[in-house]
Amino acid sequence: QLLYSSCERIIGRKHTLQLPVPAIMKPHALWSGKQLVSSVMKLVVDGKPAISLTSKARTKAEMVGEDETCVHVVKNELIQGVLDKNQFGAASF
Repeated sequence: QLLYSSCERIIGRKHTLQLPVPAIMKPHALWSGKQLVSSVMKLVVDGKPAISLTSKARTKAEMVGEDETCVHVVKNELIQGVLDKNQFGAASF
């Protein structure tokens, strides 16, 4: 519900939000943050070429673990890593 309501302006009434199978099924359905980010990426690039990206995150390994310092996005699926300033770009303001 939260994901749908936050994306309602992007999708409007003519698009449907496709949720993946929950990462955890019991005691109730739960999705990972990577699954939700991937759903939003699919929604944003609808009809455009898919995003594929490999880059290094600025977040320190002590904070997230060594495996999460490298970001891998394959065909709009966030496979590994933490999205931070390196992936979104620097802002001059």
